[in-house]
Parts: sequence; structure tokens; C-alpha cells
Amino acid sequence: MVKKSYTISCGNKCSEILEKISEEIPGIYSATIDGGVIKVVFDDNYIGAREAIELIKEIVRSTRLSSAGNRGLTAKLSIRHLQRIIGGPVHIEPLLDLLRLRGYRASSTGGYIETDAGLEEVVDMAMAVSRCASETPKELLTPRARRIVIALCADSDASAEHVIGFLESRGVFTKSPDGRLDISRSID
Repeated sequence: MVKKSYTISCGNKCSEILEKISEEIPGIYSATIDGGVIKVVFDDNYIGAREAIELIKEIVRSTRLSSAGNRGLTAKLSIRHLQRIIGGPVHIEPLLDLLRLRGYRASSTGGYIETDAGLEEVVDMAMAVSRCASETPKELLTPRARRIVIALCADSDASAEHVIGFLESRGVFTKSPDGRLDISRSID
């Protein structure tokens, strides 16, 4: 009977991390806190131990991201974990645009978003971006125009239709060769 275990060095965040682990990971395991370390031991018949360990790593990263947002430090957040949190797709480019628009550093590499924004802010923005992306018609806009409309929609909490109408009234759009709306000038 071999038991699988995972040890996490978590300093003063152990209680918070252990609470999140118990909320997100069902199954048969025991967890103990000893000083600044959590030890999670999975029973030998626990089938998803490897997946659970990966999820624990994401929980630890997101907890550190939450702390980093409070101190202005840059931290990484897994895009897969963010998808689980918001319950839908993460539209990376508009989310990065929105983070930058609000004054945060933001980049994406290898399935992670690096930012100095707090976890709650990133989650709120990702949810707003997802809502706006679902409202924004792909067939009407070029990819560049759609990305900008999604970011502006999420930032202003207005409908995509309203943002498109506003940008049209200001002469920001032009017709592309395929008949879709495109941005007439650089917004960067």
C-alpha cells in the first residue's frame, strides 16, 4: 500500500491554501500544517493524485498572485486555472489589453499570464472580457477591431453593440477589403 504525498512550503498562507485545496479537490486525502508547510497525503486508492497535485500547484500560484497584487509584485497565473475559476474561456489578448489599459503590467507566455494585478481583479476582468467576447460578432469585425471592442466593452461595462456604435460615430472604423469593420488608425 503506497501512499502518494505532496509537500508545500507556504509560509503564513498555509491556512488560506489548505482551505482552497479542501474546496477545490474532492477525494480521499489527509492534509496537515506543520509550521510553514502543508503535507497532503493521498490514499493508495485515490485515482486522481497526479491531477490533484497539479491543481494544488495552481492554487498555490493563484494565492501568491493574490498576495503579489497587494504588494505590486509580478506573479504568474495559469490560464487553465483561470478558466476553471471563471467557468469559461479566457480570451488572452483582450484580457492583456484590458490589464494594460488599467495600468497593470501584463504578458502571456507558455500558458501563463504574468501580471502585477491581484487575483480578484484578474478574475473580474477575465469574466467581463468573456461576456463581451460572447456579445461581439466575429463576422462583423476584423480580429484586431474585435480585440479592441472586447477590451473597451469590458472596461466600460457597456454592451459590445454600444461600443461598436460609439466607435463608428467617431470615425474609428473603416471597411476592410472583405467588408468587415477594421480600425482606421493605430490605437497603441
